[in-house]
Amino acid sequence: MDTSGLNINAVGTAIRGMTGWEPNGTVVPSQANMALASFVLPGSYVRMGLRTTDGAPDWAESPAALIDLYEAGFKINPGTGAAKVSQTFAQFDDTLRKAVRGVTPVNGVIDVDIDATPFGILFTEDVYRMQDGSFRILRKAAPATCSSVKTAKGARGSILGTSVEWDVERSEAMGNKHFREAWLNADTAPDPMVWSVAPSGLTVGGQMVIHGINFTGTTAVTIGGTAVVTKSVPDDGTILATIPAGVTAGSKDIIITSPNGVSTAFAYTVS
Repeated sequence: MDTSGLNINAVGTAIRGMTGWEPNGTVVPSQANMALASFVLPGSYVRMGLRTTDGAPDWAESPAALIDLYEAGFKINPGTGAAKVSQTFAQFDDTLRKAVRGVTPVNGVIDVDIDATPFGILFTEDVYRMQDGSFRILRKAAPATCSSVKTAKGARGSILGTSVEWDVERSEAMGNKHFREAWLNADTAPDPMVWSVAPSGLTVGGQMVIHGINFTGTTAVTIGGTAVVTKSVPDDGTILATIPAGVTAGSKDIIITSPNGVSTAFAYTVS
């Protein structure tokens, strides 16, 4: 930082992130959990999938306009400000459709009521690389209403982006505040974290896609204690793993091991 207060090390570059949505949820993650770099969203949250390159969450705050009183110079704040969150998803599947419509597809089909506005808890997390080489995490969470869904027309050669907006207003669940925000240092040697596994209900020999963070250098993947032999790590947030022989049906813990540590167990049901 120079003498004028300018600090190049406070400038961050977004490198990755995720969006979680808990349909019908009412409890925002606690301040204590939000402050933990190792915090993992509960399984009740839906991870809403891949986003376009400009699809990071845009939290726009709109304070209430002041109201003039009869006496000149006197104004009051009605406290009716609101925030709007928007982002564009590249991944278009039944997980996204159910989250933004509030309806479960049956054989791929949904009857859409555009006046049905799903309510829940919105959670966004993005990781930034700072200019000094460190990493920081930006998290925001709030009760929100899914208020707008717009799917781009399928122009040839372009991604079928789906733009989603949420409305955030004051909530008793937030102490009559709008949203909870955390800006914290990432672990210098962060453990791997599993966010989601797809598709569901695979059997032995099926290939699963494990989504999360800090997968670079993964040395082992186990499913129910059985080591995965066939696996690959295409990027820091993805592991492709084939369910090995010997894994029986039922709920099994998926655990990732890297040079930095061991992930928290993620429950997956093998068919």
